[in-house]
Amino acid sequence: MRKNIEIEEAYKIFENNIKDVEIEEIDISKGLGYILAEDIYSPINQPPFSKSAMDGITLNFKNLKENFEFTINSTIYAGDDCSFNLKDNEVYRIMTGAKIPVHCDIVIPQENCIFYNGKVIIKKFGKKGSNICFLGEDFQKGELLLKKGEKLDYINLALLSSIGVTKIKVYKKIKIALLISGDEVSSPWE
Repeated sequence: MRKNIEIEEAYKIFENNIKDVEIEEIDISKGLGYILAEDIYSPINQPPFSKSAMDGITLNFKNLKENFEFTINSTIYAGDDCSFNLKDNEVYRIMTGAKIPVHCDIVIPQENCIFYNGKVIIKKFGKKGSNICFLGEDFQKGELLLKKGEKLDYINLALLSSIGVTKIKVYKKIKIALLISGDEVSSPWE
């Protein structure tokens, strides 16, 4: 009988004796600490539409003029679908997360504007596309998000939840028994 097996050797013995691990489908709410048994591809674009990254105003970049008085056409909130056409001297007030109208291509933060009586003067603005989270900017439909074999943590589970995944295939957790034996084991009084 062999004595004093090093930990590395014990791991090798363990790995060489593992049988195929079964796969089970579980709720993502129970997935913490499991190992993913399938690749996960995104079924959607994220964000699913171009949206404002902050509160401010939006308009078409070609109509921008510094210190010009624009009329506020209306306010777009998150969840609104705005499809009105703006005149060259009009802007929309827009809130964080709101969908960017098709004909608009810049968001100017409200801190860079002076608002009064349904009008706005732009003090400072950036480049075309500024302050917009574009369609599919985070990830696109069909993109590989998580690989088979990844250990599921809170971040991975939140990602799965954000794309509408409710069930996942994982490897069943294995059961391990540890038996300590040897002449180092003795009664407390010895």
